[in-house]
Amino acid sequence: MMAIKASKGWLKRLGSVVRALAAGLAGLAALVLAIVALMIGLLQIPELRNAGLAAALQAVQSPDLRIRIANIGGTWPSHLALDKVEVADAKGPYLTLEHLNLDWRPSALWTGHLHVTDLEADGLAFLR
Repeated sequence: MMAIKASKGWLKRLGSVVRALAAGLAGLAALVLAIVALMIGLLQIPELRNAGLAAALQAVQSPDLRIRIANIGGTWPSHLALDKVEVADAKGPYLTLEHLNLDWRPSALWTGHLHVTDLEADGLAFLR
């Protein structure tokens, strides 16, 4: 009988640990969702959105690739509207675009895919 009582105590402690871990994971998931919601909310502010765009473009710039975007708008993150896009290399601009509307699924990036559902472009010019 003693072995059975010891086993029940062990099972109770294990149950408490599992409940504590589940509560911790639920709290962590809530924190992550709150951070994502905050980031999406902050990206609705044009000044912050343009600052984020400038930082992202700076990260991909190289002597062989320069990308300029005058303005970025839309309903973030699933709908992007870009104005006056210019792609250049060391010889100068080779692609310009007056306006681009892009509907996409950002969550597809988690699987390594780019999923575009709608793309509209105005004023596309290949200069060379």
